Amino acid sequence: MSYDVATVDHDPTSDHRSSRSALDRVYERVIRDLFARVAPGLLVLLALAVSVASFGDVASALERASIWMWLVAFGAGWLTSFAILAIGRRFNLVLLSPDTTTDEQYWTAEERFRASTSRRQHAEYERLVTVRDATAAASVALFLSLGALATDFVVDVHLHESPWAEIRNGATATIVLVGLGIGLQLSHREYVKRAWRYLAEDREGRRENRGRAATSRP
Repeated sequence: MSYDVATVDHDPTSDHRSSRSALDRVYERVIRDLFARVAPGLLVLLALAVSVASFGDVASALERASIWMWLVAFGAGWLTSFAILAIGRRFNLVLLSPDTTTDEQYWTAEERFRASTSRRQHAEYERLVTVRDATAAASVALFLSLGALATDFVVDVHLHESPWAEIRNGATATIVLVGLGIGLQLSHREYVKRAWRYLAEDREGRRENRGRAATSRP
């Protein structure tokens, strides 16, 4: 998919900038934290809770949870996501840019982009970054959850508490979770390329504009 800077700048809906900017701010501050931070963190915490207690006990506790308990859980999930991202970076599962680009080059390009582009371009870029970060955090959260549940399952089997039916179901769930994690990783790496391409195309566009301006001077 190609992201044309000119198309973004000449948006036919630019007359509604104020309402769109408000929606963009909500998207950046709420949606990004919810899907790229809170949800992956809650997934890992739920997996740990199930491994310590049981699925039935956790489901019952969730049904009885008050709004204040949910707020605390959301905060805990948000904090847990930073550990998830740190683990992902350690094992090269969370990326900022393609392998041929260093982190310093990426941060420099993003700083220039944010300083010189329109609000609409910012919103478009933030959507790419949100998907990039959410897919990375979700894939690492799935792998960590799988590790916690698998450890609990192995202990149960060793203690002869799990019948063969549960072993079969556990194997099926493992295959599904691994497949989802791999799919999210592939999506993450695709959006890493898209986000970097968006920054690179903007940089090239500004360079071409400066070149045209220089040649048009008398």
